[in-house]
Amino acid sequence: TRWEGQNVWNELGETELIDAERTIATWGPPPPALHTTGGRVVPLPEPSPADGRVFELLGRRRTTRSFDRDGSISAEEFATILFYTFGAHGSFRVQDELVALRKTSPSGGALHPTEAYPLVRAVDGVAPGVYHYDVGRHALELVASLEPTEVGELAVEIAAGQPFARDAHATVILAARFARTFWKYRKHERAYGVVLMDAAHLSQTFHLVCADLGL
Repeated sequence: TRWEGQNVWNELGETELIDAERTIATWGPPPPALHTTGGRVVPLPEPSPADGRVFELLGRRRTTRSFDRDGSISAEEFATILFYTFGAHGSFRVQDELVALRKTSPSGGALHPTEAYPLVRAVDGVAPGVYHYDVGRHALELVASLEPTEVGELAVEIAAGQPFARDAHATVILAARFARTFWKYRKHERAYGVVLMDAAHLSQTFHLVCADLGL
């Protein structure tokens, strides 16, 4: 295949390799990376050349556990990430008491129930602490002031004890307002899945914006 043998793990650290070896030694190897159903194979044509900007961004997107411990990100970069991931880019009043927002990621029922709570450790001009991103005013609301070390420890706790989170300049916690989604999808077994998909869309948009900024 065209990708076989390519080393794309240039940012995979020694710790991750050790963790993988330990897990395999304990539980055996995982299911295969590639899956087939055994059904009849229908060949597809070669994909068109991916020359557009979105394809370039997808190619540069990385999920990393390595952060510049002594550096910081600018307030402008941070504001850009928040606005183009979570910000409102338009609105429509459906009825007097129902407003739909337009954002850069899709949302079930156009309800956008997911709120962003940044944990700021090293952002220029923004004091360390826990904030809520106010979409309507494109502003931060202070929830709690913390020392940088406290922000790092809180990030580790929220990241299920993974120590790499301590060094992130900022960590964005997603919190769902379930009542907003459940207002429309009442007592439906798939309503919770809709909320999870919202978070997944936002996560990918977040990574693409960061890739575009070179972060």
